[in-house]
Amino acid sequence: MGQAAQNLRDLLSLARMLRRFAIERSHDNHHVLFISAAMALEARAHALATTPQAAAMELERANALHAPVDRLV
Repeated sequence: MGQAAQNLRDLLSLARMLRRFAIERSHDNHHVLFISAAMALEARAHALATTPQAAAMELERANALHAPVDRLV
């Protein structure tokens, strides 16, 4: 449970930081990117918070299995 709570705090902290960057950098073209990334992180945190623990662990596992991998050639 501790790890899941820390993950939620980290996601929401990063989303808050991205929203602050969007406000501070509203003069350039990146504020839309910051806001959309913050919204995606908040949606992810909400999904993790509302799913049961076993389902959340399976969701994290599935996402890790399908995550892109950088390969050195």
